[in-house]
Formats: sequence, C-alpha cells, structure tokens
Amino acid sequence: MTPLAPDDAQRQGAISALAFQLLGGRDAALDFLNTEDAVLSGRPIAVATQSEAGYASVEREIRARSVLPGARHGE
Repeated sequence: MTPLAPDDAQRQGAISALAFQLLGGRDAALDFLNTEDAVLSGRPIAVATQSEAGYASVEREIRARSVLPGARHGE
C-alpha cells in the first residue's frame, strides 16, 4: 500500500474531522465516510481524498446531513 500524497492526506484528515464534528460523533462519521453513496458515486472518504472537487462535494453532503444548527450553510 503506497502512502497518500500530502494533499490527499490533508483532504482525508480534514473531511474526517468535519464529519466527526458535524455528523454527531465518531460512529456516525465513520458510517457515512465508509459507506458507498449514490449521490457521491463512491465512498465519501475516497471521493474527498481524490480531489478538491471531490472534497467540496463531500463537504456539501456532510453539511446537508449535519446535526448542528447553522452548519448546513457553511456557517
């Protein structure tokens, strides 16, 4: 298994932290990030790691599912 490129690793860490914060904790975040998603055309963790555009798509989906008030609009 090859290590992630620095940009990919940064996106993976950032999307994981955002999911943990906005989706109600570790279990909900891991479930979302590792489950195939038809809207995103793949596992959110993989989609977000691959590119900035993928990261933005996953971020929007996390915010749409957020359990925190105000997070749905990027506030």
